[in-house]
Amino acid sequence: MKQVTVDIPDGQFDFVMELLKKLGLKAQDNFNVPLWQQEEVTKRLKHLKENPDSGIDFDKAMDDLEKKYGL
Repeated sequence: MKQVTVDIPDGQFDFVMELLKKLGLKAQDNFNVPLWQQEEVTKRLKHLKENPDSGIDFDKAMDDLEKKYGL
């Protein structure tokens, strides 16, 4: 089984969810993020705001990972 994430315009959300239901497909429109994970994200965002130079550029991080793992 494969899973996909889809961005649906607000005006079409109900239609798409009903279509998925009629096709017999399982759709989940809400996700429960554990409190500990929310707190961790808040802590990291606060740290980044207070220390903007501590962040790593996304493209540089991806390049580093690709080099490290030979991707």
